[in-house]
Amino acid sequence: MVGKPVYGEKPAGLRMNRIMPPATNRTDFELMALAVSAINGCEMRVRAHEKTVTEGGLTPDHVNDAVRIAATVYAAAVALEAGETAPPSQLW
Repeated sequence: MVGKPVYGEKPAGLRMNRIMPPATNRTDFELMALAVSAINGCEMRVRAHEKTVTEGGLTPDHVNDAVRIAATVYAAAVALEAGETAPPSQLW
């Protein structure tokens, strides 16, 4: 944050009480949160969620797959949204 490493060493201290308990198991919930954090570009949250999911028994391959799927879904959403606002001549 702001180019100062000291901020990266501090815990985020965020609590997700509003969305707890999740409708799924804790590890799956954290994996979904990791994917969202990756799309949002928040490396600090990605690290925190990755630690939780690997402690929950998932592998780096699971983490990588979740981020790849999230990126694909996000890219599709961006493309669809762009198509809604593009003039018809630019759609084909």
